[in-house]
Amino acid sequence: MPLQNIGGDPENEFFSDGLTEDIIAHLSHVEGLRVISRTSVMRFKQTTSSLGEIAAALNVGVVLEGSVRRAGERLRVVVQLIDARSDQHLWAETYDRELDDVFAIQSEIALKVADALRASLSPAQEARIRRRPTYSIAAHDLYLLATHDWYGFTKERILKAKERLEGALELDPNYAPAHAGLAHVYLIGGRGGVDAFPMAEAMGKARAAAQRAISLDGGLGVAYSTMSMIHAWFDWEWDKAIQAGRMGVEAEPSSSAAWGGYAWALAASGRLEESIEAGRRFLALDPLEAVAHSNQALRLFSAGRPDEALPLAHRSLELDSDATWGRTLLADMTLWRGDPQGAVAMLEPLFDQAEESGDVAPSVGAALGAAGRVKEFTRVASRLESWAEQGRESFVQAAVPYVWSGDHDHALKLLERVPGQRPPPTNWPSFLRIWPLLDPVREDPRFQEVLRKMGLA
Repeated sequence: MPLQNIGGDPENEFFSDGLTEDIIAHLSHVEGLRVISRTSVMRFKQTTSSLGEIAAALNVGVVLEGSVRRAGERLRVVVQLIDARSDQHLWAETYDRELDDVFAIQSEIALKVADALRASLSPAQEARIRRRPTYSIAAHDLYLLATHDWYGFTKERILKAKERLEGALELDPNYAPAHAGLAHVYLIGGRGGVDAFPMAEAMGKARAAAQRAISLDGGLGVAYSTMSMIHAWFDWEWDKAIQAGRMGVEAEPSSSAAWGGYAWALAASGRLEESIEAGRRFLALDPLEAVAHSNQALRLFSAGRPDEALPLAHRSLELDSDATWGRTLLADMTLWRGDPQGAVAMLEPLFDQAEESGDVAPSVGAALGAAGRVKEFTRVASRLESWAEQGRESFVQAAVPYVWSGDHDHALKLLERVPGQRPPPTNWPSFLRIWPLLDPVREDPRFQEVLRKMGLA
């Protein structure tokens, strides 16, 4: 559970949240434990829900809760481990230490929890948990502030996170989690719907930061996950993407980020059944995360299992009603099932976004084209094609509306340009092998040749 900041200073909220995430990260290395991710548990910050209700929502049997008081150079952490079904306290501890002992406190808590739950730890895992990531508390503060920022998923907060991580690395150039964090920030800022950096610049810097993180600490699942995404999104090196993803989940068996990256690499490569299983692991670790649901819905949709996909897509929107990805996915499924008018109705709230967003416009253009709204379709499709010519978006995005307007020849001419669009300006080419909106042209020899050139056939 989110540790409560009880020091009276709201500016220390980042520290209690960061301590929560650090303990989760420590426990994610323990084989056999399923540790819920930060994004799901943070929904219960300052909650009025009972412990039993929380445990049921997260599908867990044991809850770790507590509080943090930071005052000057002193730190007080109180934690207790509770069996949610019996309300029995399994273990409790109070730590009154110097602030510099924060890393030792995190390690001790993780080891005590593992012991209380009778989890077996190898010497390497124990050493991993006891490892101190930095000797600079100032660098650690900047890192925690950055993690607080990047979960905001806005351009401004991503840029602020980058600035803070760079500041942390100036204080400690060997701070591996800060390098991994910087790689993650460049990844989501370059093509996570944020567009804080040009794709080519972002992927290059993300790669360098992830490689540096791995060289300093081979146990950071998020660094491998980032490398997996880079290999799939940018390099089109599918075997390397899967290998990096697998290394991520081996390094952190209970890391939702690692399982999410691995699931994506498998799906992009066409190994859909394996990706669905990896996606189940992702969902089990992050049961209240909208993206986990929408991505699993996409994998099931792509595997020809729309009836299983639909509830997950709806759940994604329930968890985040503002998420454009969840809404466009539902509209795409509606269109694919033969209801273009229904798809248009779903997408109307996003029409303004389609004027600027290359992620929204393909779905809008496809629905308008299939619904016979020629004037509006032409405006959206022409804009996407112009963006692709300028190198702002991929020709994959430009092709999708034409697929559904019935102009398959023009769609295929655009798709034939995808392999030559290097570096790719977006991650959309990694959808080629699986994206159901391309199904109407999938068996065409020209499309199969595009897949062959990209190593996907």
